[in-house]
Amino acid sequence: MEDYSSVSVDYEKNEACFAVYDGHGGQDAAKFCQRDLVNNIRKQRGFYSTDEEKIKCAVKQGFEETQRSMWNSIDKWNKHPRGYSSTAGSTASIVVLRGNKLIVAHVGDSTVTLCRQEEGAAMKTIQITDEHKPNAPLEQARIEKDGGRVEKRGSVHRVAWKRVRQPHTGPIRRSTTFDIVPFLAVSRALGNLWSYNYDTKKYTVSPEPDVCIRTLEYSKDRYIVIASDGVWNVMSNEDVANFVHSRAGEEDVARRLVFEAFRRWNDRKWRADNITAIVLTLEEPTMDTLSLTCFGQTLNTFDNTTTSERGIKRTLSSNDLSLTEEAPPVKRYHSLPGNILTDNNSY
Repeated sequence: MEDYSSVSVDYEKNEACFAVYDGHGGQDAAKFCQRDLVNNIRKQRGFYSTDEEKIKCAVKQGFEETQRSMWNSIDKWNKHPRGYSSTAGSTASIVVLRGNKLIVAHVGDSTVTLCRQEEGAAMKTIQITDEHKPNAPLEQARIEKDGGRVEKRGSVHRVAWKRVRQPHTGPIRRSTTFDIVPFLAVSRALGNLWSYNYDTKKYTVSPEPDVCIRTLEYSKDRYIVIASDGVWNVMSNEDVANFVHSRAGEEDVARRLVFEAFRRWNDRKWRADNITAIVLTLEEPTMDTLSLTCFGQTLNTFDNTTTSERGIKRTLSSNDLSLTEEAPPVKRYHSLPGNILTDNNSY
């Protein structure tokens, strides 16, 4: 399991941050992002500005700082099976709610979708993030400009990993033989330090996020769903919106969404990807305070049974499949699962 998520609420600033991290090549990068990324963004000058361009710049600087600091940790991360330094990386999809402002930043293919319903109309969806895929024209052009290549393995386009052919000893010379390996199916992510090109001084797997800011309309905007591709590979935006809306008010809506995605993987007889989902139910504020509800539960298995369940009004990550001590159900803001990072122990 390589997915992680985080929930962070700042009541003084009327702000909440929610994030999903889909790791690859191991858990290390995703865990690193869970611990540091939101904090790195918040401490950037300009993040709390009223100028949207300054906010966007601060978010990008937070991603950049996180990427830089990973260099100091990679020696502690698990190595590649063939002995190379760790190839761990992670997507990151972050949603910040601040009053009626929605700030979204992402790298990779975990998706953020806004579900909207006007009075008397059907539910509509707005996909806020675009998947960063290597064969997207702009992404492929950037990769090649930054000294990389896009190669195809089977039917999937991947960023190529240029690595020294093994066995090899001694310094790298002009005569050293390299392998070009179709490696990663996303073109942007955090981590992936193997993709740094020393000639162009660029990452072919870029850590630079797309950032957008929009104004929420609480009379129309109903839900925000943040999920890893374990959901989106088997469910469309409309599938997810209708599923969530049909269970409006249920405290385990995120849990049910994860199981629905898992059922669809199973029905296709495919090996399921990691599945993580956060569902935010938006409520029109009645006063100048943060108003949101986030539903979920902690699970132990994927067999439609739960052990040591806790009613938790926040999220479900399928990485929450770890034993928790027996505890009575709590109404709200207590006892988050062990892999959910928060900056407020009373949440």
